[in-house]
Amino acid sequence: MAETLSVMLCCNDEQGNFTGLIDCIELQETRLDYLDLETMEPIGLRVKFGQNKAYWGVPDPLWLPYSKHIKHVGNLLWDAIDMHPKDVAELFELARRFGFDMTQGEAEIFEAWHAKQPITEQLIRGAVHE
Repeated sequence: MAETLSVMLCCNDEQGNFTGLIDCIELQETRLDYLDLETMEPIGLRVKFGQNKAYWGVPDPLWLPYSKHIKHVGNLLWDAIDMHPKDVAELFELARRFGFDMTQGEAEIFEAWHAKQPITEQLIRGAVHE
């Protein structure tokens, strides 16, 4: 398995401008969404990209390293960052604390998420197909 994994982030507006808010995170077939359940509108987790580190903010700020940031992957809404699986697990845990919901995923990680079990590097690696 590769040392880094590509994580897709829905973080741009319809014109491709970076908004600073993540409202969806994807790791292959695993998807985390952050919606206002009353309006079903995306809300977002604040992020700021630095040099090979991303600052994921409020309520619990966290710096997580990444090796590459690619803008406009697939379409204007999505960017991708390459991260070590351990850091992807931390990102998923932060997203959970922030209120994201796993709306699809490989069986093992999906079951762990909804059972409120920790998302580990092993679960992240298991959710990825080469």
